Amino acid sequence: MTLAQTLSLPDGRVLSFRAQGDAAGYPVFYLHGIPGSKQEPFLPADTETLSGIRLITMDRPGYGGSSPCEHYDVTTHSADLCALADHLEIGRFALFGFSGGGFYALNSAHQLGERVSRVVLVGTPAIPLLPDPLNEAGELTASTWQQARDNPETLPDQLRPLVSDAQGLAETLLQALSSADRELFADPHHFACHQDNMSTAVQQGAKAAAIAIARDMTLMMQPWPWDSARLPQAVHIFHGTSDGLLSTQHAQALAEAISHSQLELGEGEGHYAGICGSRLRDLCLQALPQ
Repeated sequence: MTLAQTLSLPDGRVLSFRAQGDAAGYPVFYLHGIPGSKQEPFLPADTETLSGIRLITMDRPGYGGSSPCEHYDVTTHSADLCALADHLEIGRFALFGFSGGGFYALNSAHQLGERVSRVVLVGTPAIPLLPDPLNEAGELTASTWQQARDNPETLPDQLRPLVSDAQGLAETLLQALSSADRELFADPHHFACHQDNMSTAVQQGAKAAAIAIARDMTLMMQPWPWDSARLPQAVHIFHGTSDGLLSTQHAQALAEAISHSQLELGEGEGHYAGICGSRLRDLCLQALPQ
């Protein structure tokens, strides 16, 4: 089952989302990266991959089909997530955060408490937890983080050329990845999924996409407004040892800071390994109530 829909929110915005997998399965909300979209989980056409799992992805404002939001923050994100869960008549659910989406997953777990059963993080930056996070990131990642930290007001203008062409954006990101990820995307299906994800992410145009990316980056760079040690949920952390965007120091810092956490290192795997095919399925299973 794959279903793309929109939800009209009380403030007049539209939230675009996609439901995949088993309609009767346990609900797992997937929070995409920066940039990213509801197309991001790279699944094969085989619906059996998500047996027992109802995977729901939504575009954050400014990405894909979700309306921009001028004053978007972590509280708005959690409210949007609850509105979507209520619309789908879902009470309790798990969160799956990929890359920068892991920042939003941790915040929503903190804000929503018992409504969130478990959390899975894949390739998630732990910027406030490291003494020098820029030295624990690839060149493209570190330069963008530095701009978000030092010149957030000019970051959207600096990003606009990068996001003006979806194919060019996809190619730029591929060049920044490790050989493990480039080998992963040598598979035509995974490469097509990556291009579709980037095309959807910037479908509202370069201005909206640049604003959305700059907003997410700026929020992620700030001190986190929660105490990781006090998160009540169990958190499974996955990180590929050959991730060219983030070093494993990020995953290790998260594991040390989060009380109820389990760290899994994918030997020789890259940044995107955790959201593709059978590995994605296995990590979704980690999100289910134990």
